[in-house]
Amino acid sequence: MKIVIVTPYFYPKIGGLEMHTYHIAKGLKKRGHAVTVVTTQHEKKLKSVDSSSGIKVIRLKPMFKISNTPVNILWFFKVRRIIKKEDPDIIEAHSPVVGLADLAYLSRGNRIFVIKYHAGSQKKGKIHTDIFIGFYERYLLKRIFLKSDGVMAVYPQFVTVLIKDRREVAFIPPGVDASKFKHIKKEEVRQTDILFVGRVEKSSEWKGIDLLLEAVKEISQTNREIKLNIVGEGDALNFYKNKTREMNIQKNVIFSGALKGQDLVKAYNNTKVLVLPSKTSAESFGGVLIEAMACETPVVGSNIGGIPNVIIDDVNGYLFKANDVIDLVKSINLLLNNPGKSLELGKYGRAYVKKNFTIEHLVERTEAYLYTLMNPRIKHITPTYLPSIGGVQTVVYQLAKRQHEKGLGVEVVTSNNKASHKRQDDEKFKVTRLTSIKFAHTNIMFGLFRNILNSPKNTILHIHVAQAGIPEVSLLAAKIKKIPIIMHVHTDVERSGTLGYFLPLYKAIFLRNALKYSDCVIALSSSQQELLLRKYKLGNKVAVVPNGVDEAFFINKKFNKNVSTLNLLYVGRLSTEKNVDKVIEAVSATKVPIQFDIVGDGPLRDKLSANVPQEHRKMIKFHGAKMQDEIIDFLKSTDIFILFSDYEGQSLALLEAMATCTPVITSNFYGAKEIVSSRGFVVESSVSELTGLLEKLYAKPEIIIPMINNLKSTRETLGWDRSVNKLTQIYDEIYRR
Repeated sequence: MKIVIVTPYFYPKIGGLEMHTYHIAKGLKKRGHAVTVVTTQHEKKLKSVDSSSGIKVIRLKPMFKISNTPVNILWFFKVRRIIKKEDPDIIEAHSPVVGLADLAYLSRGNRIFVIKYHAGSQKKGKIHTDIFIGFYERYLLKRIFLKSDGVMAVYPQFVTVLIKDRREVAFIPPGVDASKFKHIKKEEVRQTDILFVGRVEKSSEWKGIDLLLEAVKEISQTNREIKLNIVGEGDALNFYKNKTREMNIQKNVIFSGALKGQDLVKAYNNTKVLVLPSKTSAESFGGVLIEAMACETPVVGSNIGGIPNVIIDDVNGYLFKANDVIDLVKSINLLLNNPGKSLELGKYGRAYVKKNFTIEHLVERTEAYLYTLMNPRIKHITPTYLPSIGGVQTVVYQLAKRQHEKGLGVEVVTSNNKASHKRQDDEKFKVTRLTSIKFAHTNIMFGLFRNILNSPKNTILHIHVAQAGIPEVSLLAAKIKKIPIIMHVHTDVERSGTLGYFLPLYKAIFLRNALKYSDCVIALSSSQQELLLRKYKLGNKVAVVPNGVDEAFFINKKFNKNVSTLNLLYVGRLSTEKNVDKVIEAVSATKVPIQFDIVGDGPLRDKLSANVPQEHRKMIKFHGAKMQDEIIDFLKSTDIFILFSDYEGQSLALLEAMATCTPVITSNFYGAKEIVSSRGFVVESSVSELTGLLEKLYAKPEIIIPMINNLKSTRETLGWDRSVNKLTQIYDEIYRR
């Protein structure tokens, strides 16, 4: 892979994020990947382009700093130029420092972009800064998390809460070099009691050094020789030195400045306990904790942010209540006064680090995650999506959900029609809702062309053909972008409405060419495959991928031969081609007791309801649209499912009924006999024939027993796994052409 790592700071600057990105860059380079690092020039003596460490590092000079954030108004153009020149397969941006990661996201073009977040909320408890930080996190940062191709975090809880758990976040913690950070056996006596390692900066007040100084003052009341070693440097160093004098504990506190390499290892070895007293969730992990553990030094950390992801209380260290000095003192004294316990925690701490938090683990996890992003990424494009209820919407959801669970990168691109716009997406995969308007029952999705052009190079377009315009726009963008495109034909819709007279012309000219020049066309059944081949002259590019059924429909229900009322059920859209009016007419004409439940909604609902004869209104009931659990309840209590359409692709409602072992009655639409076979009845669209069949079933219900047995023996083939597996094969074949 060719990787550009974008990070606000980089080695030789010392810090958790800096060493984290250094280890990743070095490790990926060692594994044969081409790595370029884009960062800021934190010291004037550093070269703007440097490869002395074996890694190409490009440093951008800041104009000024705001708090800990370097700023240069010209960086956008520089970052975009660098990314265009390097042309990486993947951009891996590191944050939380505002700036470079955001610019890298804006400059990504069609490249795969992944962000790794190293902190929790950056709010500092100060109104003048928190207003800006709150706005940035809630709107800008949240958008990057949702729109990126991948998200990694050392403290995933913050990210998942911010984005309301709307996508998966990979937990990839930092790593430590356990061969360097280790216990130095010859050091039998620890020279200091307490060690703090971290930034000593005004912007890092949340690190809790003031809290630790208060704890030292409290402990010094009974232990005058207590020693705290503060390792680190920054613009708050003099502030804390003055504070020790004000508190009269200057003799108990040593300021050692920044240490690195073997000097830092010695500092860990020469102390009795490492304390990380952070006060806010800005502490995302605490790399110093695993460094100390690797040296068999017991640790104490506040129970906040990502620290509990590292410390298992009373197993490899102690957790204390954040911002509670008394609890902090108690935890420190537990270790200072119990050498045996300290030794036990130290031994387990090193074993825990070697098992979970080495540099090798960090690099392996990062590389594996980046490889998953390099796999084909499936972009489902559909005119409508959940919560709008319908067959196409359900198919898209089921395919996207299951493909994501199999590790494929998945995105659904759809319209922001009113129903969808009100919905809070909760899928783990990416859902993009484009601004749209509706004209003649067709969603016109503004930005679709641009969205496709901005797709990563490894994208496969999966177009769900259900409305005019989308297939043609998608095909044009795919050919310009040079990415594969699949047309998934759910049904060959017949004309309806005023503009429906233009539909045959549209299909003959535009749709025919959209299907012809795609890489693959998907039909739902063999009969539909034959129809598409004959009608559109598509050669051998039509593959059959049937719809599936959610496992929730695989239920067993008892058959009752002694029925007093024949229960009949229809589930679907109430529109002209469904012929629900003919079923109502047939039911009304029967001379036997029938309960006909109609579940669904559509433009004909009011008309159909009004046309039900007054004397039959108790036996024919309209229930409106229902969710899956409610539909299953209807299927459990019905005897026969009926679908009397003029035409169908492959009705999900029909398959769902069959999955519950409910015999079906269908009209003889194209492909009906293939689907129903010996599991139901296929009749002509004759009201009198349907009336006669219903009366026969009431009189002799036992004739459906063989059909129920056939349904039980074949329904396992109706699951979604076969569809997803078949599509995976198609994706692989197309992607490798």
